[in-house]
Amino acid sequence: MNFLKSFSFTFLTKAFSIVALLLCRILLARLLGPSELGSLGNALNLTTLFARWSSLGTVPATQFVAAKHAGSRNEILTITMVSSVILSISGLLFVYLLSPHIVTWQFGNDTFGKEIFEQLIPFLPIVILSMTLPINLLGQGDYKAYSTSQIVPLIIQTSLLGFAFMSTNPVQIVIAGQITYWILMAVISLLKNRVHSFHLSVNSKIATDYIRMALKMFPLVILQYSLARLPVLAGSHYLSTKELGYFILASNLSEAFLILYTAITPIIFNRTLKSRSCPIFLIKVICYSGALMLIILILVLTSGGFVFLYLFGERYLPSWRLLQLLSPTILLHGIFTLSVNHFVAIEKTTTVICTYLAGILTLAISCILFCPAYGVIGLCYSSILSALATALICIFLVRKESNTTLNTLLLSAKEDWHKLINKQFERDN
Repeated sequence: MNFLKSFSFTFLTKAFSIVALLLCRILLARLLGPSELGSLGNALNLTTLFARWSSLGTVPATQFVAAKHAGSRNEILTITMVSSVILSISGLLFVYLLSPHIVTWQFGNDTFGKEIFEQLIPFLPIVILSMTLPINLLGQGDYKAYSTSQIVPLIIQTSLLGFAFMSTNPVQIVIAGQITYWILMAVISLLKNRVHSFHLSVNSKIATDYIRMALKMFPLVILQYSLARLPVLAGSHYLSTKELGYFILASNLSEAFLILYTAITPIIFNRTLKSRSCPIFLIKVICYSGALMLIILILVLTSGGFVFLYLFGERYLPSWRLLQLLSPTILLHGIFTLSVNHFVAIEKTTTVICTYLAGILTLAISCILFCPAYGVIGLCYSSILSALATALICIFLVRKESNTTLNTLLLSAKEDWHKLINKQFERDN
């Protein structure tokens, strides 16, 4: 499947997912106040963080072996399922052993957040399966099956949130909706992996590649999700639950803009994994996506205020201001996300780890400096500085690898667009 067709399919899938997620955010904001939203976001953030850490590096390892060993569906599914179950049970035992210390450290006096966390964490094995099984489809290039595993659970979750408005206990329906989302994602992915014709099959070469890649990627997974979840983890210690709710909504909405990049990343990964070529393709994609994203951001941020107020209500107006402040991170995260997928595919793990470390250190230090003095605004400043640090490092590394000028890296030319649209770009590279 050529780049334009692959991108169109994954983009439309992500676009539908973003619309469904946006509807979920609107329903949640209407169901819960900023304080309750902050508590829910904190509990969900910690649950998914533990899931990612407990999975070691099996998620990227699954995509790696699925792309590398095309056609070995049973062997890959065997190692994926067995490793996911073992690691998830181990992770669950670890969390329960440390649970008293965890809830005291993270939630403090937030009893509502603590209660939600205690209801979500038993489903840790399901969460891990909901991560590894869909990524297996993605690694095989089965974009249609992957899309189904993402879209259907979102539709069901959104429907449940709609029913919550008629319930006397909407919070429990919100929690049930999240759990249902994880279960459906795992079940649908199993079905799409042709579980009806599945039989246990072990291939020593695939198993060796899988374990080697999982162990190699484990530090990267730790750092990746530490960087992604650290703002909320830090914010829970410096901010009130109401301020945290404002930040979580703004942060979630800013992540929605990353649809353009998340639609491209699996294509970047699979293409680079197979070709191992100079990152000219990556450079041009950074240029095109950056130009499109800049136009989108300008249009939304200059004229979207009234729409935001209509959807979320006046009580979430601080979130709109925070979203405007966080807007530069969207472009910076785009450069970082695309570049990291390229470096992971060519197995430059040390390079990626160092980049993540720089982002985490920048975020941690700036949180300590800015959050006590500026509160939620300081947390936004910290996020911007961290995104800037990782983007600058990626620009330097890509420029060095490709031996191109900075103008070539950041600016797209008319003839490049023409080549991409006419599929000449793929033949030339």
